[in-house]
Order: sequence, then structure tokens, then C-alpha cells
Amino acid sequence: MTDQDLYTRCKRAIAFVYEAPAVKGDEFPCIGQHPIATGFMFAIALKDRDVFYLLTNKHVLFEEKATQDVLILRTQMRGLRDTICVRLNDPEDKKFVYQSIDLETEGLKKNVWQPNLESVDLVAIHIPLEGELNFAPASFTMDNLHNGSTLSFGVGTAACAIGYLSGYAGIEKNHPIVRFGRIAMTSSEQWLSTERNFAIREQAYLAEFSAVGGASGSPVVLDFPERPDHPIIIGVVKSSMTSLNNELQGLVAIEPPMNLADFVQQLKGELSGRGMEVL
Repeated sequence: MTDQDLYTRCKRAIAFVYEAPAVKGDEFPCIGQHPIATGFMFAIALKDRDVFYLLTNKHVLFEEKATQDVLILRTQMRGLRDTICVRLNDPEDKKFVYQSIDLETEGLKKNVWQPNLESVDLVAIHIPLEGELNFAPASFTMDNLHNGSTLSFGVGTAACAIGYLSGYAGIEKNHPIVRFGRIAMTSSEQWLSTERNFAIREQAYLAEFSAVGGASGSPVVLDFPERPDHPIIIGVVKSSMTSLNNELQGLVAIEPPMNLADFVQQLKGELSGRGMEVL
């Protein structure tokens, strides 16, 4: 299998997240509408079937409001969006399909799961296979997670992030791009404070990618020559790094791989708790 085959395989698992139309039933996507984030499909295997989730950043699903205090204009979480639209490619990778999803965090209709740790900026949305999305989408699986023992990486390791290019998502089908760079910092500390939540510091690694709005939720994988058999996810893009003068630094903060692996284990536990036989 060539590197190009692996890029294609990864890109097919990418989904773009859109705000729902202002008026239910309006055409989607609206003219000039752009994704608010990237996400990627992830499949958890049960004994009789697979369960599919869209994984992205938690902050993507929350609307925001700006509040002024005496020192700084801060952005604070307002509340969960009512609905999002998810756009991904069909099985032949020739056109996009989309699904409108009403978000529920509790009760029998619950379809949104957040990590147990509030400082982890990830979220999982269950994707039902219905409507235009009546097929098993290309997805990452447990085999693509970094387990910390079979493969090492650190500062200087080549990696790539796969996600949205600002201004161009694709016309007839999703066209995510591949950004190439290297891991710039790893840290076990919770050091990152973001405009969206000054009260909580997050753990983060840094990578040498440039990213703007809409790239949040992009999976970061080891550059394929380092793992030729299949891609390994070593993080998820969650914010761009800016200087004290609000200048982009050519770095992104990524959710570390152990936080992603722990969250997937949490999802598996949720499924088991509902009586499902998880493989």
C-alpha cells in the first residue's frame, strides 16, 4: 500500500460540521456557508454490528457569547447547539451526503457524549445510518489509536493533520487537505488556557501546522513512512496558538493521544453498560 492510498483512506473518514440552517427545512448547505469544524468518523465494533461516532472538539458544539470584564474580552460557553449538519462522502467517494442531527445529552435520545474530564476538548456524536447516510461510512477504528506501547513518538516526529481548508470544503464532495509538520512539544501538564474557557487549563501537545477556523477536530496522524501499514492517530487539533500580540505562531495545540484513547474506552464502557457486547 502506498502513502497516497493511506492519505486517501484517511481523507475518506473526514467529515465537515456545519451549523444547521436558520430555518428548519431550508436548503443545505446554504450559499456561502462554510464548515464550523472538522471531525472524523470512528467505528466501535460490537458482536453483531459496528456503532459509528463523529469525533470532534467539544467546543465546536457549544455556541458562544462574548463578555467584557475589566481586563479582557473573554469568550464563554453559552450552551449546546440544538442541531448540527454533518457532511461526509458517499461509499464511492464521488459526492457528499449530509445528515442533520438534533443533539441530545441525556435521556433515551442521548446521542452526545463528553469525556469524564472537563478539561479534555473532545466530544462524540452517535451517527445513525439512515436517510442519505444509509451506509457504513469509512472510519477510523481501535487499530488506529496510539496505545503508548507499540509505537513511540516525540518532539521532531513527522506528522500530518487532515481537515478543512478555510474557504474550500469541496463542491461536489468533501475535499479535506493534508497539512504536514512535526511535533514541537509534548507535556503532561495542564497548561493551556483558551479564550473559550479561562477557568480550566487543558493538557496539550504542540505541532508545527498552520490552522484557522474550521480545522478544529482534524485528526493528527503519524506521517506514513513512520508507520507504513496503517495510520496512527496521535492527537486532535483543538486550537491555533497565538502570541501575546494575537499573531499566529504557526503552531496548533492538539489533544494528546492518551486523552483520545481514554475517551474511546469510556464510549466502549457506555455501550457495555447498555448491554451491548463490545469486541
